[in-house]
Amino acid sequence: MQGSAFDTNVKLKLRQNDILVSKRASIAYVGENGKETRKKINPDHIKCLKLHKDDETVAAFSNCGDGKISGFISTPKETFEITPLTDRLKNLLLIFRNTNEDEIEVNDYYVVKRATFPNFTSTDSEDILDWGDELDKDDTILDIELFEIDQPSSDSPKLIEMAVFLDHVAYRRLNRIYSDEEIEQHLLSYINQVHALYHIPSLGQQIDIMVVLLEIQRTEQFENHDGDRVPLLTSFCEYSNQNNPEDDKEILYTIYTIKIPDSI
Repeated sequence: MQGSAFDTNVKLKLRQNDILVSKRASIAYVGENGKETRKKINPDHIKCLKLHKDDETVAAFSNCGDGKISGFISTPKETFEITPLTDRLKNLLLIFRNTNEDEIEVNDYYVVKRATFPNFTSTDSEDILDWGDELDKDDTILDIELFEIDQPSSDSPKLIEMAVFLDHVAYRRLNRIYSDEEIEQHLLSYINQVHALYHIPSLGQQIDIMVVLLEIQRTEQFENHDGDRVPLLTSFCEYSNQNNPEDDKEILYTIYTIKIPDSI
């Protein structure tokens, strides 16, 4: 795959991300009273997830469903997001080109934009400081035993096994326009891009992600506290610990949030 945007030429050698989903992974749909339905992850949802990595560039793409490519490319100087044109934008493009031809194929046209990353605000800083206060008051938020271990070299492969939870608010919004199969595809595409972030050379070593559980909640399973970080994390940990084996309680949680427009 080769392309050019903003005077930058990129040549990618994409490969299927075979490690992203564990062979034992499953999808759990959880409804009223915690009743769940489980199934295996559709292999077709994995075949369309692609990665690229070389000494300078990392990229993650998916061509699921309609086969159109979307994802991002990170170079030492820039990060670009790539998404297919919507039908509306295709129509506008045809008008702009002012052509009288009967049929014009524009399926290979994409929107490419420089990625922008959020900056910490004063409110974010206050929230982070509050975490320390909360931990002093209640040590059940992160119950982790610290101990010394032999540090592996930076060349040693590292793997993060991950469970992904989509709460009922996000599910209901996405379910208005996507089928369950499409929601599963989108989630795995997002996770594939997160995986690529851990391959960026500045980390000093490659870290792989493997999904072992994808839980989609059709009804509320734990209080989300309107996204307030500390009580949300506490609520989620309490919910998750109910499902953990008795000998697997000491877990460090990281919550990734996916922004879903209110207009969906």
